Amino acid sequence: MNLINFELINKKQLTEDVFELIFKPSEKKEIIPWQFVIFNIQKIDKIIKRAYSIADYNEKTSEITLLIKNIWYWSNLICCLNIWEKLSWMYPLWVFTLKKTDNNKLFLATGTWFAPIYYQAKSFLEKNNSQNKVLLLFWLRYEKDVFYKEKLEKLKQKYKNFDYKIFLSREMQTWYEYWYISSYLSKDNIKDFDEFYICWWPQVVKPIVEDLKEKSKENIFFESY
Repeated sequence: MNLINFELINKKQLTEDVFELIFKPSEKKEIIPWQFVIFNIQKIDKIIKRAYSIADYNEKTSEITLLIKNIWYWSNLICCLNIWEKLSWMYPLWVFTLKKTDNNKLFLATGTWFAPIYYQAKSFLEKNNSQNKVLLLFWLRYEKDVFYKEKLEKLKQKYKNFDYKIFLSREMQTWYEYWYISSYLSKDNIKDFDEFYICWWPQVVKPIVEDLKEKSKENIFFESY
C-alpha cells in the first residue's frame, strides 16, 4: 500500500466544530471523487488510524481538502495542527466512486459526510458538458451549523443544471428548507433523477435506500460509517 507524506498548508474554521484543512502531498497522486485518506496518528506507544473523506482535489497543485469535525481526541490532533506541520502518513483509498454516466443525479448528505458528496457533485459538473440535472440536498440541525453555502451558490451560478437545498431540522429560517431530507423524497420530487448518492450514518442510510427502492428507484449508491 502506497504511503505518502502530507503537510498542512491552509486551515479555516467553518463552524463551531467543523474545520477545512488543505494538505500538500510529497508526491502527486491520482484522486477519484469519493475516495478517502487514512491518517496514521502517533499516540505514545501506538499508531491510531483515522479515515476522512476527500472534499476537494486540485489537480494542478495536488492539494487535498478535508472537512473534519473536531469532536474527538484524534480529530482534535489534526484540527490543531499548525500551518506547514506534517502528518505522518496518509493515502487515497476506496473504489466506491462517482459513476461515469450522464444520468440525472441526486446527492444527499449531512454534517461532514457532506465532503465526498460535494466533491462528487462538483467534479461531475466540472468534467461533464451534459445538461443533465444535478441536485444536492444537505441536512443540518441549525443555521449555525451551515458551511460551504457560498461554494454551493457559486456552483449554482456557474452551472445552470445544478441546484441545491439546505435543510434545517431544529429551526425555521426563511432561506432554508425546514425539517428532514426524507420529507422531500416524494415520488414527484425525485421522478426526474436516475442516480442517487448518499453519505450518512448507517441508521439513516438504510431507511432512505429502502424508501427509494419502494419508489421504484434503482442506481442507489451509498456509504455509511
